[in-house]
Amino acid sequence: MEQPKNPVPQWLQNLQDNSWEIELLISGGAVFTLLQFPDLFLNFIRTMRTTTSIPGLIVYQILGMGCIKILTNGFILHLVLRSFWLAMVCLNYIFPQGIDGKKMKRAYPFRSRHVEGDLREQIMRVDRISGLVIFMTILSTIVITGLLVVLTALINTENILSNTVDLGWIGDLIMKSFQYGVILYFSDLLLMGIFRRIPGLSWILYPFFTVFDFVSLRTIYARPLALFSSNIRKSQFILGSLIFAGITAITTYIPLARPMHWPRLFDSREYRDQLSADEKTLVYRFYADQCEPEHLGVVYIPSHLIENNLLQVNLIYDKWMDNLLDHSDTERSKRFLSNLIELSINDSIYQRVSWLEIRKEEDNQLGLVSMVDISHLPNGAHKLKIQSKNLPDKEYQKFRSSLLYKVTVPFWKDVH
Repeated sequence: MEQPKNPVPQWLQNLQDNSWEIELLISGGAVFTLLQFPDLFLNFIRTMRTTTSIPGLIVYQILGMGCIKILTNGFILHLVLRSFWLAMVCLNYIFPQGIDGKKMKRAYPFRSRHVEGDLREQIMRVDRISGLVIFMTILSTIVITGLLVVLTALINTENILSNTVDLGWIGDLIMKSFQYGVILYFSDLLLMGIFRRIPGLSWILYPFFTVFDFVSLRTIYARPLALFSSNIRKSQFILGSLIFAGITAITTYIPLARPMHWPRLFDSREYRDQLSADEKTLVYRFYADQCEPEHLGVVYIPSHLIENNLLQVNLIYDKWMDNLLDHSDTERSKRFLSNLIELSINDSIYQRVSWLEIRKEEDNQLGLVSMVDISHLPNGAHKLKIQSKNLPDKEYQKFRSSLLYKVTVPFWKDVH
């Protein structure tokens, strides 16, 4: 009998035969750890958006959350499959004689092929599916990480070209070529290399794909992907991928809906924007007692109901404010955020507002706070307005037109 060219080493064969133990341990630990990740990740992105001006952070937030949910859902699915597999192994051990066909007779039309034999075939099938699930989970995460690397390179290249040299239509053509190249590259990846098999087109795409193969980390998983693609049933793979992608999209959307201010996915109410003819709107991120600290807006007050004659107004220092500060005064030493804030209540501008600095070392948050005297206001409804001042500098005006941050916060005074 001819021996195989590359016999499987005994240690590898033992590992393959008993990998379920390691898989259960890894999946259980991964699920427990990954369930803690979304909040940590969103807080990190929020801090980055506040303290830096890195372009494309929204894209990183969406794709990063997608990676977390792919891993979480994949390991949960793998844990369920492995648990089911282990349950069938135990059941097959308890009843080694298999199914008793005499006791499983069915009257027409209840005929089934599951009335004889044992569970060995199904055990092996679930075992293979479990292996494929964990492979696709890890592979999908690496692919999205590669996409993030490609997008980072693309965004930074575009910024460098636009800020250093003006190439005109040539620069636009280069960027469009790379953008379409990225789309074709990842479409080819999802379609298992369909474009690489087309004569002629393969020569056109080769330069782009060679660069993207390196940048997108494809060299890490190219050989396992080839083994997978050449043996998988395409129809079953596509169906399973669509179902898993749909579940992942929903689970990614849910934690992002609130910080991104997206509408609820299954909310079909048609008049959500026409609830009241009054201009007042209670937005919870403007009130510290109605919102978690990490979800508070740039401007917020303690509560919508103020029961004393001092109104505490908080303002978080965000990176985008630097563009206004840069052109607020010719001397850097005279540029203060407090000088750019216009505060008004009920359309009356307060000229003398004292702002104090706030520094929260635990999350690098900086900002201002002011205690506004509202003793002269009667009890009842009022509106606090915060916006950037209108300064004469032309560059300041240019940035103010695009970065004007105007906030209206309704509140009710009730002092006895």
